[in-house]
Amino acid sequence: MDFQCEVPCIAVTGAPCGGKSTFLAKAIRLLAERGIYAVALSETATELFRANVTLDILGRIDFQIELLQYSQVRENRYRRILQKLSGRHGVKMVLLCDRGLLDAAAYVSSDEFEEILSAVGVTRHSLLQRYDLVVHLVTAACGAEEFYTCENNPQRSDSLHEAQLLDAKTQLAWLGHPNHFVIDNSTGFDEKVRRALQVLARKVGMPEPLETERKFLLRDFREDMIPLESVEIVIEQAYLPIADGIERRVRRWECFGEATYFYTEKTSAGMFGTRVNREVIIGRGEYERLRKLTPYVVQKRRYPFVFGGHHMDLDVYDNERNNPEVRKGRLVVLEVELGDINESCVFPYGWELEDVTGDMRFSNRVLSGCPG
Repeated sequence: MDFQCEVPCIAVTGAPCGGKSTFLAKAIRLLAERGIYAVALSETATELFRANVTLDILGRIDFQIELLQYSQVRENRYRRILQKLSGRHGVKMVLLCDRGLLDAAAYVSSDEFEEILSAVGVTRHSLLQRYDLVVHLVTAACGAEEFYTCENNPQRSDSLHEAQLLDAKTQLAWLGHPNHFVIDNSTGFDEKVRRALQVLARKVGMPEPLETERKFLLRDFREDMIPLESVEIVIEQAYLPIADGIERRVRRWECFGEATYFYTEKTSAGMFGTRVNREVIIGRGEYERLRKLTPYVVQKRRYPFVFGGHHMDLDVYDNERNNPEVRKGRLVVLEVELGDINESCVFPYGWELEDVTGDMRFSNRVLSGCPG
């Protein structure tokens, strides 16, 4: 079922005691203040546990199969309801999900997860495509250990170490999603929630927040520097003429052997930020039609990974035809999404990085050879 982006579907994930419940409550209030109606869908696993449907009764694999199927049904139903309400009342709607379908990968082995996907009749790519945004709130067990507890959810009894492992596995499960944000515990809890709300607000089109990105050149790149836990995403971005100060592009995003197509509009917001005004999923035919309108294209392989509590993207550029910065040698760029430009981050040991944030020579539009 292809829901496109009529009602944005947001997955809020992370191991226990990350702040999901607080974030969801604040998100509903924030969106309501902006005239956006939001529904928060409770965690499906907790609902099953409370109904006494447990791992002991079903077994680990069958439980995950039933969980995945039931979660799909619930999400589909609520999204249809919100689409009806949106059309009827002319109000923007958002579906917030306490966890997403790919979380199941954190509780089983890779082979077992493939078995589960086969039994349900879905793929990793189709599950990634269901969500417009993934907000990962890192458990307090990672970086705020003194605050870790399961008392607010009696259905959970994960130890500190178990929560740490679950959080790492959950982060890995969502690699490959184009809008995957990891909110760590480098700040106090209130500020952590604010950072998460800022990410959400940007995605649903609220005007205040900006996409804050730091960009670095990686010198002396070798293929063995690609993190082992990463996945490969093949990206083609074609840039259309700027109109009224708005940058327009179409993008082909191939992951796990399947492609998704996007149309995006952006405006500049100074040296450190861009504002995403609009991003929608389009069909292959529309992508190919728009792609033919421009010769200005960037092709790259992206390797997303999580390091030091931040989501990072390692981009290895393939095309060398349009821009001298690419032709000088193999261009490899590391991008880091931040909630705030002053937020600190650490990088893999031994990587020789040059900060090129704000250097327009390394913007994708300029690298494509597109004028203006």
